[in-house]
Amino acid sequence: MSFEQRIIATKNKLNYNEKQVVEYMYKNKALLTGLKIQDLAINVHLSKSFISKLIKKLGYSSFAEFKVKIKAESTQYNKLPNSDLIEAQKKDLQETERLLQQVNFSAIFKVLDYADFIYCYGTGHSNQNCIKELSRNLMSIGNKRVVYLSGKSELESIIPLITDRNCLIVSSHSGESQELIDILEMFKLKQSRIISITAFSNNTLVRLADYNLFYFSTLIKNPIHNNKIYSFLPLNLCIDTLIRKYLEHLN
Repeated sequence: MSFEQRIIATKNKLNYNEKQVVEYMYKNKALLTGLKIQDLAINVHLSKSFISKLIKKLGYSSFAEFKVKIKAESTQYNKLPNSDLIEAQKKDLQETERLLQQVNFSAIFKVLDYADFIYCYGTGHSNQNCIKELSRNLMSIGNKRVVYLSGKSELESIIPLITDRNCLIVSSHSGESQELIDILEMFKLKQSRIISITAFSNNTLVRLADYNLFYFSTLIKNPIHNNKIYSFLPLNLCIDTLIRKYLEHLN
């Protein structure tokens, strides 16, 4: 189980201070392998015994084991050579399917059944295209009023209309867009349910959402330019699975 998986698995069991430390560790993961436990304790203004207990709560036997596994994870998954791109694609889809099998879709469908309006929003061009397809399929089912929001201004414009009888399905690859997070905080204040679809990590969107769908997308190395390339095929798998299971639920 990866560090991110351990965080998500234990997040409901952590107290406020533990969550703050875990968030610090996650954001500074690349630096952790060079720290001693006393260094980390100083950085977060807590004791060594607090850190030790938290590490064990996350499922590691010791801080030393934690550092070894963090270092292994940093070189293992996202650094496949380009000759293994098809294998990486297969692994992404397999890991996404495994995560989907763990989702409590019944709870998500209770939210959709209760909602008067289902709003759909994606950040970035690729996410917008995928979410547009999701909203089109939900509209085709025809039992709910579905609204596709094409941009940030449209998302902001519906805030005064939001009630607890609405839900928002939002897709963001990083889950860390501050503009999006600020708007979603308003949705939470109005007790609107949020269903997130995001790349697997313990990001801010995950912590704000009531329900999460995760996908894996390995970073692809571009031999021509030094820019990041991600496949959204696993995201489409999430969306297709959600629609198919919703149809099964309605039947």
